[in-house]
Amino acid sequence: MRTIIATTALLLSISTPCFSVTSTTEQINTRIQRLEAEVSQLKKENTALSDRLSELQELVTERLLPLAITATSGQGTCMEKIESLEKKRDDLKKLGLQDRHPDVERIAAQIHAVSSDC
Repeated sequence: MRTIIATTALLLSISTPCFSVTSTTEQINTRIQRLEAEVSQLKKENTALSDRLSELQELVTERLLPLAITATSGQGTCMEKIESLEKKRDDLKKLGLQDRHPDVERIAAQIHAVSSDC
C-alpha cells in the first residue's frame, strides 16, 4: 500500500511540472502571437503617420513658405506706408497745423498702427 501511495505521489509530482511547462509554453506562444500582431499594427500606423508627415511637409513647402516670404517682403511696404504717412504729417505741419489738430492726430495714430502691425 505504501508503494502505491509513493508511486502515485511520484507520478503526480512528475506530471504536474510537465503540465505546467506545457501550459507556460502555450502562454508564451500566445503572448508572442499577440506581440507580433501588435508590432504589425504599429508598423502600419507608422507608415500612415510617415505618409501624413510627408503630406504636411509638402503643404508647408508649397503654402506656408510663400506666405512667410510675402510677409517678410511686406515689411518694405510697411516702411513705405510709414514714410508716406510721415510725409503727409510733415506737410500738414508745414501748413501750420499743430500736433493737436485732428488731422495730424489721425495721421499719427495711423503711423502708430502701421508700425505696430509691422
